Amino acid sequence: MSTPSSTPLRARVEGGGTPKLSGRWQIKSETGPLKDVLLGPAESFRWMGLENAAWSSLVRDTMRKGYKFDKQAAMRQHREMVDAYHSAGVN
Repeated sequence: MSTPSSTPLRARVEGGGTPKLSGRWQIKSETGPLKDVLLGPAESFRWMGLENAAWSSLVRDTMRKGYKFDKQAAMRQHREMVDAYHSAGVN
């Protein structure tokens, strides 16, 4: 069992010098090779519209502009994204 870090999660040292994370949970590069992606099934996606408008400025803006959700387009875009990841060797 590991011992708790002396630096609590989300703690930053004011002025810089925050210790880097080590072990399993770390980010070595924002531009390094992407190896794994977790994607949910596109079939479960649905437009939440009014259900989500109270919390999401993006939803409110989308509704204001009159954009409509196209499930077939969303399914196609999801398949294209999965194909792109697979062709790039991402799991």
